[in-house]
Amino acid sequence: MKFTYAAAAAAIALLGAVAVAQTTTAPTTTAPAVAAPPPPPPSTCPAYPPIPVVPSEAAVRNTKELNAGTATVNAAVSAFQTVHACRIEEVRKLKAHYDTRFAEAKAGQDAALALTTQWNGVVAAVNARGEPKKK
Repeated sequence: MKFTYAAAAAAIALLGAVAVAQTTTAPTTTAPAVAAPPPPPPSTCPAYPPIPVVPSEAAVRNTKELNAGTATVNAAVSAFQTVHACRIEEVRKLKAHYDTRFAEAKAGQDAALALTTQWNGVVAAVNARGEPKKK
């Protein structure tokens, strides 16, 4: 007899919880405040070289000046490429860090969605039994 009372009490509690779940609105939650991210670490690479001023077409009078301008541009591009290779490597490292954090956030979100889906299945199954609601 004690078992019957315990089973009846558990069923009533379960049905009452389902009824409450059906009639109450879900509390709204806000994301916890997150501090602004720190600035990225300073670059360990050298600064980009200044861009040289190239003469206009009208200012180049002969092949010697054209060759000098070409040498200036080639030297500037070479210096740029050296620094840029260093900067690109820094960006790749920062992106790897970002990708890790993004994957962690996505996994957390997926887990919360799976939990919600699982619980909604439980609620639907209980509701499908069609048990009378307690007033």
